[in-house]
Amino acid sequence: TGNVVLECKGHRDSVTCVEFNHDGNYVATGDMMGLIKVWKLSSKMLVWETSVGDLSWMKWHPGSNVLLAGVDAGEVYMWKIPSGDCKVLAGHGEKTEVGVILPDGKRAAIGYSDGTVKVLDLKAMTVLHEVRAHSGCLMCIDCHPDNNLSDYKRCRRIDYLLQDSKWQGR
Repeated sequence: TGNVVLECKGHRDSVTCVEFNHDGNYVATGDMMGLIKVWKLSSKMLVWETSVGDLSWMKWHPGSNVLLAGVDAGEVYMWKIPSGDCKVLAGHGEKTEVGVILPDGKRAAIGYSDGTVKVLDLKAMTVLHEVRAHSGCLMCIDCHPDNNLSDYKRCRRIDYLLQDSKWQGR
């Protein structure tokens, strides 16, 4: 209808991330300064917020109310929403550029500005695999539904497959 359904107020900088959760009950908004807010759509109420430093990206888990976000300092945060229970993966001195939760819902792949890709175990928040894909930052990352992982850098495509817990480059 073109009507405003929810106005997400209170951000301190440009909103660069907006994500709906898996069932459409929540929407998360994040600004460049790292202020993340989660709104319950049915009540149009703010249910949770935090500040994490300069935000690079954020993604909802595909099957639960878990929000993942990466920051310029290199950390990756994971929160249960709306409780806010948090786990953190420390960075390695490079900015997190992109992230994706793999279709199995148990792992995530994180791309860094130095070309590193890390596959995380989300329950333990530990690194399962790490590979230096190429020099330079990763622009985007995605995962095939059968959990094979592809990453892309600008216009040049570089594929990496995660099969049987081993990285294979093509």
